[in-house]
Amino acid sequence: MAAVANEKPQNGASGAPRATVEDYLRIVDVRKEFEGFVAVDDTNLSIRKGEIFALLGGSGCGKSTLLRCLGGFERPTSGKIYLDGQVMNDLPPYERPINMMFQSYALFPHMTVEQNIAFGLKQDGLGKDAIAKRVEEMLNLVQLGKLAKRKPHQLSGGQQQRVALARSLAKGPKLLLLDEPMGALDKKLRSKMQLELVDIIEKSGVTCVMVTHDQEEAMTMATRIALMDAGRIRQVGTPDEIYESPTSRFAAEFIGSINMFDGRIDEDKADYITIQSPSLPVPIYVGHGVSGYEGQEVGYGVRPEKMVISKDEPEQPYNKARGKIEDIAYFGSHSVFHVRLPSGYKVMANFANQQRWASEGRQRRRGADLMNMRMLKKFLPGSRWAVISVPYVWLLLFFAIPFLIVLKISFAKLAIAQPPYTPILQVVQDEVLLKLNLTNYMVLFSDSQYLLAYASSLKIAAISTFLTLLIGYPMAYVISRLSPSARNIAMMLVVLPSWTSFLIRVYAWIGILDSNGLLNNLLMKLGLIDEPLRILNTPTAAYIGIVYCYLPFMVLPLYSNLLKFDHRLLEAAYDLGARPWKAFLKITLPMSRSGIIAGCMLVMIPAVGEFVIPEMLGGPDTLMIGRVLWSEFFNNRDWPVASAVAIVMLIMLLIPILIFNRVQQKELEGRLT
Repeated sequence: MAAVANEKPQNGASGAPRATVEDYLRIVDVRKEFEGFVAVDDTNLSIRKGEIFALLGGSGCGKSTLLRCLGGFERPTSGKIYLDGQVMNDLPPYERPINMMFQSYALFPHMTVEQNIAFGLKQDGLGKDAIAKRVEEMLNLVQLGKLAKRKPHQLSGGQQQRVALARSLAKGPKLLLLDEPMGALDKKLRSKMQLELVDIIEKSGVTCVMVTHDQEEAMTMATRIALMDAGRIRQVGTPDEIYESPTSRFAAEFIGSINMFDGRIDEDKADYITIQSPSLPVPIYVGHGVSGYEGQEVGYGVRPEKMVISKDEPEQPYNKARGKIEDIAYFGSHSVFHVRLPSGYKVMANFANQQRWASEGRQRRRGADLMNMRMLKKFLPGSRWAVISVPYVWLLLFFAIPFLIVLKISFAKLAIAQPPYTPILQVVQDEVLLKLNLTNYMVLFSDSQYLLAYASSLKIAAISTFLTLLIGYPMAYVISRLSPSARNIAMMLVVLPSWTSFLIRVYAWIGILDSNGLLNNLLMKLGLIDEPLRILNTPTAAYIGIVYCYLPFMVLPLYSNLLKFDHRLLEAAYDLGARPWKAFLKITLPMSRSGIIAGCMLVMIPAVGEFVIPEMLGGPDTLMIGRVLWSEFFNNRDWPVASAVAIVMLIMLLIPILIFNRVQQKELEGRLT
């Protein structure tokens, strides 16, 4: 129980920093503002070397902002942060001797457990043998040696937490930061992991600052706790000091449950005081003096477990009241009695359930209503198949049937003006004979012109895809980092050209790339060239046209992928010592692999068979299979050979698609197992 004066709480005293064991980490007058909003308000703290220190408070109290200031992810508006006598303010995260275990753990999903732990060590430039030894030590510390080759999605929540902790400890930081370390775990696992985490941290000997809103977590894990509210430190102390001797009403009410009685000091003696409260019929007696005065308004708090309920009235003339039990909440290990006093004030009293069926016979109001569960009707097979069959019917009508027709023609012989040409099925004496003419396919592989066309098409499509990726990736990356409203405008500008005719857009480039076109005139006016460049009717013009027309097909999947990218992974990389460019190469780029592959396929596949762009911009020197198809179909009227050309091209394009689907299927199977 505690008597609390209604006065403003004080933030800790500031002073000159000293690098001692008692103030190993010192926060001096730190203030952080966001566009006028004060998140951290002139905070001062001294944290001892080797202790586990908890910042405890509700949402929006400033604890996470203060932690991010320690990690280097936010820069204080004013004030200083000292670690072991060194000022941290101007150091980026990748240069601080500080590592953080993030609330989401921020494990790199494309890396194994041992690769995650080794990531920070590699940034420090350690040798392979030293890295392997340290990784083994960390795996043994967190007891995950058998899971070293697994990836994060193959681990349980508790195992992921231990990997994140091992990764944070691997570099031997001077300070370990824990951001809501148990926030991602269920209650049962959270209770188990609290003590395991403390044991691992104590074995490592690292100084630790943790942030949590969970009182039980802070009381269990921390050696000292700082209560935060509205950006300020309200009280610092050990768990029992904060619980038993709160220095403010906020501290008393925030930690645990408490019955608060407001009143005035009636008697103020050196060894006791009495308080008159309108909630109680008799005075409150406090067996020690306080730094107050008679008539001062105070609040007197009594924890529910300190309350006693009895049918017999106590003999003392104070600290008692009659009441009516209105409700009893049963929590298994204990029960909470809700008692209404004559004044109307309601108090709580906790009692341990020392016997089985402790709640039997007690009246308890239950507000839950029973609900009649109804069985959901199953979909009729007919209606279900009607929905499922739609894409299959579409695939059959617009792909399978046309493909079979073209395939059939590719095995036929040329018969002038008699499509679909010679039949491949003949009935002779009640026998069905299959006559496949492979001559058309033999022509393709015997005539170097066709092979050159395939090779040229693949080369031009591959180069165009690469150029589109080089332009599209930075565009998608920048757009994904914009504000939502700006993103919408930027994506509209990317897609907007696709709303116009494809032919018109390609034809416009003739006016730009021609000898007397816009580009040459601009370069000559700038004095960069003396005579017009020959760009139109060259492969370069075809590259430009393909990149321009298919750029949205690259940007859209990349944008979708990067928009879902968890930027906390980048913060984790910085925290482990990776500079921005290294974090991009090791984290962002591999994590956007699926978007890169999808964008490249969306550009590569249509670019291989492109006809309009090479015909209008590339000139006769640009040989592509699309132009060969057009020539065979409409100039030579040789549909069987043209069909064979199309079938071979389709097979060439299907192979990478099938390989990609197989890889994706294996990854999915790995996630499920």
